Amino acid sequence: MTRREADGLIEHERKILAAIRNYFKTHTYGPSYREISDMIDNKSLSHIRRGLETLERHGLIRWEKGRSRTIQLITDQLEGLLRLPLEGRIQAGEPIHIPGGDLAPFDSETYVEIPRSRLPRNTEDLFVLQVQGDSMIDAMIADGDVVVFRKPAGQMRNGRMVAAWLKDESETTLKYYYLENGQVRLQPANPAYNPMYYPPEKVEVQGEVVLVLREY
Repeated sequence: MTRREADGLIEHERKILAAIRNYFKTHTYGPSYREISDMIDNKSLSHIRRGLETLERHGLIRWEKGRSRTIQLITDQLEGLLRLPLEGRIQAGEPIHIPGGDLAPFDSETYVEIPRSRLPRNTEDLFVLQVQGDSMIDAMIADGDVVVFRKPAGQMRNGRMVAAWLKDESETTLKYYYLENGQVRLQPANPAYNPMYYPPEKVEVQGEVVLVLREY
């Protein structure tokens, strides 16, 4: 019979918990059954599932049965996770006018959990938006990705990737920012899209990209 440790877990369950913790150090979402299987060198997915059920009973994780990407660690403070609300969507394509409110479809309970080690020390000015469109695909930002922004402090430097509010279009777009020859150039990272030019007074930089969370 397999001996249980003082914390009530057998070695197999402790390995699964360690694998999940290690996965969260480099990702912002939980591993799949197959990834856990590879990390602990155990090919039995039924063993993985039973181990997850035990970890849940011990209050160490939470997850939706049958959906492995929903695995989350309960001990947010121990794992150094910061919860940030998902505040809305940002266009990464040709700006289109969308009436006020339609770009904020998420409720107050929708959030992302991010390891603090991946964020700047000062987290007070951070906000999170989900990307809609593919104009930044060559910058490895795809439709559905989640981007963490920092509110700008001081003059924005050229070449920064920003959330730019276009006042005439009433739209926020994700682009590289350049101020040159008395105009703002918003540069996409996709050859299918043309750069956009605006008078500086028509553009307000709302945030600078600090982290991209891949869509899954």
